[in-house]
Amino acid sequence: PQAAPGWKVKALSSLGIALIDGAGGIFTYDGKKVVAIKGGERTKIGKYPTSYDLPAIKRTLVKTPSGLNALNGNELVDIPAEFAKSLLTVSDWPEAERAVVFSADTASIIDSKLEVLETLDIKGIGFDSSISDGTNYQTGDLIFTGKHGTYLIVDTKRNGRGACIPNGK
Repeated sequence: PQAAPGWKVKALSSLGIALIDGAGGIFTYDGKKVVAIKGGERTKIGKYPTSYDLPAIKRTLVKTPSGLNALNGNELVDIPAEFAKSLLTVSDWPEAERAVVFSADTASIIDSKLEVLETLDIKGIGFDSSISDGTNYQTGDLIFTGKHGTYLIVDTKRNGRGACIPNGK
């Protein structure tokens, strides 16, 4: 079916469904039926929720004015408040089978259980959500750009802990 004017439809490869952002809130479409998401009412998610399709961890996260939520079946559930309210973006990291939650000062690496595996201090990098990220497919490292340069989050499981130590020290 076609979406009504003004509605946005986004394919979620992580879940094998489509997410519909419509006048009344968010809905899923599995190819057969449209289902309203519990907790996805417009009054709860605000005018402009942002969804992050994360195939590496088989999850979809939704940023709303109240914080970060996970799409769990036909319901939005809160993610523990350990993520900063200054959330800027979330990046899929397929080579590491992880995702990274970026705020102005930290990058939190999460797994499919939405548990934080490591939090990195990125103060001074000047990262903002308008700057895209990507991966080095040969090394599996996540590449992102800040106002002061280009940076890597190194997959130490794949490349070892000494993979990115300046001058071998």
